[in-house]
Amino acid sequence: MWLVSSDAGAVSGSVVDVETGAPIGGAIVRVQATTAVTFTDWQGKFELDVPPEGERLVAGAVGYYYQGFDVGGAASLRFSLERVPFDATAPVSLPDPRECAACHPDQFSGWERSPMAHAGRNQWVSDLYDGTGTSRGEGGFVYRRDSVYAPHNPGSECAACHVPERWLDAPGSGMAPFSAASTPERRGVSCMVCHQIAEVHLSRTNFPGVHEGAVRMQRGAVAQLGVLGDVDFHSPGRMRASWQPQLRAEVCAACHQDSSDVDGDGTFRGPISEPTFEEWRASEYADPSSARHATCVDCHSAPLDAPRASRVVASPARPAGELRSHLFEGTTPAYLDAALALEVGALQRLDRLEVIVRVTNEGAGHHVPTGVTIRNVILLVEAEQRGAALELLDGPRVERWGGEGDPSQGDYAGLPGRVFAKISEDAQGRRPVSFTEAVSIPIDTRLPALATDESRYSFRLPTGGATRVRARLVYRRAFRELVKQKAWERDGHGNPLADVTAPDFGHVMASREVHLHALAPGELAGGCSMGASGGGGWASPLLALGLWARRRRRCRGGSTAGPLA
Repeated sequence: MWLVSSDAGAVSGSVVDVETGAPIGGAIVRVQATTAVTFTDWQGKFELDVPPEGERLVAGAVGYYYQGFDVGGAASLRFSLERVPFDATAPVSLPDPRECAACHPDQFSGWERSPMAHAGRNQWVSDLYDGTGTSRGEGGFVYRRDSVYAPHNPGSECAACHVPERWLDAPGSGMAPFSAASTPERRGVSCMVCHQIAEVHLSRTNFPGVHEGAVRMQRGAVAQLGVLGDVDFHSPGRMRASWQPQLRAEVCAACHQDSSDVDGDGTFRGPISEPTFEEWRASEYADPSSARHATCVDCHSAPLDAPRASRVVASPARPAGELRSHLFEGTTPAYLDAALALEVGALQRLDRLEVIVRVTNEGAGHHVPTGVTIRNVILLVEAEQRGAALELLDGPRVERWGGEGDPSQGDYAGLPGRVFAKISEDAQGRRPVSFTEAVSIPIDTRLPALATDESRYSFRLPTGGATRVRARLVYRRAFRELVKQKAWERDGHGNPLADVTAPDFGHVMASREVHLHALAPGELAGGCSMGASGGGGWASPLLALGLWARRRRRCRGGSTAGPLA
């Protein structure tokens, strides 16, 4: 959050266009590398208190290069900003990321290990696109072979997000076979793909990737776009910075928000296949006036343990936490574990066991699960005595997309519980299908930010014996049927796949147990998810739920009340 200092001397002034002299409203004016910042009014005027450590004042605006002045006791300053040239016919400048590493090794180190760097070499994407990612990638659905849209759109739009360097040179391009990957695939989403996005048009966030008309790429000038608001370093012919505040969130929409184009007319008005950005934008977390406000960067880019943006050129020491990692974590175990809160209560009543389960999305600023429509979270609710499962009399059961077959092998369909997922349907009514074939989304049971799902279960309770109740939230990267069809044993980046690993066949995001003692005649016993043995009756099952200590953690990005995953 930007702050305004109230110490030391006041400086006022104006920010104008160097060529026309027209005032620039909404320009940022910052005491370099401090938290003292303000913005110009509609007349281009500003006032700012300079803290004692402040030495240089920098002004910037969207579409302009920065300009800086040493304060030096000045009471008034006039900034004349130079507009960044733009030539729609010029190529986008996309240097090798290793060139960026020369000055920004910390940022490069994170990016090099991130999913962004490997987006063009994702085996699952290749398997779904042309079947070339893994040895059995041709099993199940393959876009190039099976899609009803492939004859007139063989490239699909995969490369617009996963191989943007290829797409920018040749819009409409497809992806190369996995074994034939070349430089664009090997670079994935490289540094300058993001740092050359000059504008994201928020009326067209459902266009996938770097579509012209949805994003405007910087062309025809040396300009590095960033969010710090005070980078006036200039290396002629190599680097000159410009302010792009959309890099905190809106730029993420380019690839983390899109729809299918079922009409084939280039308008992308079909079902939303990648919904994350608009889920965030509709949540409390996107509201700057909310105490929960947090951007994509706040949560998915951890603070760097480094005070300077560059290790080579002159770079001021910045406030702790201002510089961010470019690792861009998302569905790592730590983020998954922090996303959902799980509460369980159980009550023994005569010949029945009543169980209530509440799942709350308290740690993500978007739905859970989010992202591609194959992801799902399974709630499993088990009740047993002496190791034998109790019969479910009433309550939801896991739908067939939880896997049909042997529960001991991870096929959970029919067991007590439910699936949180987005289920797409094609024109023939088949579901779930690839998002490229989807004409509707008839089922969406995912949890929006801060939402709670409550489900109730009634089990037949034999006489005598202690009872154990367990609830688990199991995250899966893909629907069980698809994993079987493709014989996937690792995720798209080659890491071991929890979905095929016993005993849970997925990553356990949360697990809670309740233990109840054997009932005496006429006795009621209750318990809650803290795991204590039952004893005494409840006025209501919700009373026990109120005993559970809810988790409250800090946002990984440093925000005190923001989302975590």
